[in-house]
Amino acid sequence: MRKRLAAPGLAAVFAASALFAGAARADVSIQAYLGGDLAAPDGAVGILVADAARNGFQSLDHESVAGTRLRRGETIGFSDDLILGVLQAGDTGFAGGGRGFAGLIAAIDYRRHLLSEGVPLIFYWFPGHTAPGEMLAAGDAWESFRSDAPSASSGGDMTFSLPPGRGVRTLAYLSTGDGGDVSLSNPGGSGVYLSGNAAGDDTPQGGNDDIEIPDEPGDHSPFDPDAWTAAMAGDYRGLVESAENGSVAGEIWLKLRPNASFTGVLTFEGSRSSFRGVLDGNTGIFPEIVLPRREGDGLVLNLAAGANAEGAYGVAGTLTVGATGPLFEIVAAKTDYDRRRRDFDWGGAYTLAIPAPMGDTTVLPGGNGHGLVTVAPNGALRALLTLGDGTAISEAGFVNEDGTWTLYAALYRGGGFLAGMLDFRVTENVSSFDGPVQWKKEAGAPGLYANGFDLALHAIGNAYRRPLPGERMLTQLGDGADNALWKIEATPLDPAPAETSVTWLENNRFETSMPAGESLRVAAVSPAGLVTGLYSRPGQDANGRSIVEKIPFRGVALQS
Repeated sequence: MRKRLAAPGLAAVFAASALFAGAARADVSIQAYLGGDLAAPDGAVGILVADAARNGFQSLDHESVAGTRLRRGETIGFSDDLILGVLQAGDTGFAGGGRGFAGLIAAIDYRRHLLSEGVPLIFYWFPGHTAPGEMLAAGDAWESFRSDAPSASSGGDMTFSLPPGRGVRTLAYLSTGDGGDVSLSNPGGSGVYLSGNAAGDDTPQGGNDDIEIPDEPGDHSPFDPDAWTAAMAGDYRGLVESAENGSVAGEIWLKLRPNASFTGVLTFEGSRSSFRGVLDGNTGIFPEIVLPRREGDGLVLNLAAGANAEGAYGVAGTLTVGATGPLFEIVAAKTDYDRRRRDFDWGGAYTLAIPAPMGDTTVLPGGNGHGLVTVAPNGALRALLTLGDGTAISEAGFVNEDGTWTLYAALYRGGGFLAGMLDFRVTENVSSFDGPVQWKKEAGAPGLYANGFDLALHAIGNAYRRPLPGERMLTQLGDGADNALWKIEATPLDPAPAETSVTWLENNRFETSMPAGESLRVAAVSPAGLVTGLYSRPGQDANGRSIVEKIPFRGVALQS
């Protein structure tokens, strides 16, 4: 059972929602059968990669590639090329004179990663790596294959692009000895084979390899329209997401009253609109709602109230810009708040982390987001968060009837947001709740990173128990010296501080031993689960004058 600490700019190793039927989330699984005549060693790692932004695949000869982790959910170097799944080479099931890659890449969540039908794919394999999760280094050999032409005799039903819809699809490109007609390493006109060696440099990279993320996404059955009942009365909150790729465009609040009347507030692309009316008591369907805008086409809402298979109530439907404009999907779950309640299942204190993306910290935030979340016994929720660029968020909301938390926080004076649907569900030894979040900053918005960014990340949270007297916040740490490690993953200091062993005492104080001239102070705020500190050392400014270089840091302990 690992315990982890997450902080912005710090890797301190101290040790989506359901939609209407017919508009369901696109989760696709891919059964892969590739090769059969390859010279790869047993266990060699292969990865299926998506060109998420459709802007061309990042060359593995690029200097940013070194440091990429060969595991699901990582990106290649500083690019947006996303690793969808990891396979390993073997001869089991292959009749050819070599090895191939076979396995299931399960539940590719298009919404979570802002993917859509037709996104190009490529398959890489690495003869020198035989364990998933290893890190690419400069000089590592790689090979790749992709094809836009089907291999009819191999038995597949897709090419190297993401398919539509849900279910299991088969990606098969087999050698002639295995009944196919393609050699991945010598395809001729049947595909493109490339090989080379990974490159690398010392550009600082963000990201935290010590924060584990659940492998399987949460899922809930759709809300189906149903006749109105008084039990549907209450508050609802949800997100507005692109029907094409799941990117967030806004949020919606609704209040449904026992007489089937409703009021609502829609935030869409930075502007707010209010509306009201009465829904059809026989069907749960709202009247069509048309919201004019000062500029551009008006917004058309089509909504309906209902329940899902688990008995939770929700409102779902669509938003259209004008008569024929872009389509957006809306899912708003009923909150489980009752001010008189005192026994809410998920009540308690939590710590939360939003691991940073791997990337160039001169153009993307390199710090991990972190925060404290409190769920009251009546279902009310409050979160105090700090994002990887230092932006502070105070968010109030509720846990919904279906066990989700709808998060939407406007940022940068309307020039961005943090949004997502987090799922309260226990993933053993990993988290108490988690979910995909989108963190967006428009170019020109105030604050750091003037060119803006749009990041698909994953938030995780764990229940936090205040330690007893004489007990460490991270209880698995052993007694004795040097039982913890401090390191900085992304920093403007050059050279970066070296990782340093520290001693975490039972009274949650710290002992450190630093090189001459350097100082490291760490403090634990055990009632809340916070860890703060300051690193300093002598340095020089741009004019050569002596200064003290300082890095303050702050994070939380994740008690898995």
